[in-house]
Amino acid sequence: VYGPGSRHLKGLLSWLEKYGKIGVPFVGKGENIMPLIHIQDLVRLLVCVGRDPKASAKIINAVDDSRVTARNFLMRIGQLMGKVIRIRPLPKTLLKIAAVPVDALGNLVGFPFGIGGLVELMSSDAVFSNVRMKARLDGPLQYPTITEGLPTLIEWFRCETQEVCA
Repeated sequence: VYGPGSRHLKGLLSWLEKYGKIGVPFVGKGENIMPLIHIQDLVRLLVCVGRDPKASAKIINAVDDSRVTARNFLMRIGQLMGKVIRIRPLPKTLLKIAAVPVDALGNLVGFPFGIGGLVELMSSDAVFSNVRMKARLDGPLQYPTITEGLPTLIEWFRCETQEVCA
């Protein structure tokens, strides 16, 4: 979920603003497809589904029409911020090997970290159909792709951090 108000993406944007030119460490080359949805489209979906008693028996994937790689997502953010962003690939196999003792220690102390699973998740394609979602909405997506949606995130970020508000 991206858009104005995202505390997680605010941290990422701050990091990209400071260190994006040096490089963003990423599992693999960032060529994996990410499922995305703008917060305003998600809220609209939740309101529509909340009114539909038949919706509770269905799995509804809340994703936009993008088929965007992590690399493309970060590069588009960089363009909108006027920053050069570099991806610094981290070998998936090496990270999974390093995750084994960390996950084992977490299991021993009763707090499983799941680092190996996170490495797998961050380096795999995640593509979902949004046909059911669109059937439940009361109109088209307001932000069908990151082209329409990311500017709202960047504008909010600038307002929050630089007090440059429209």
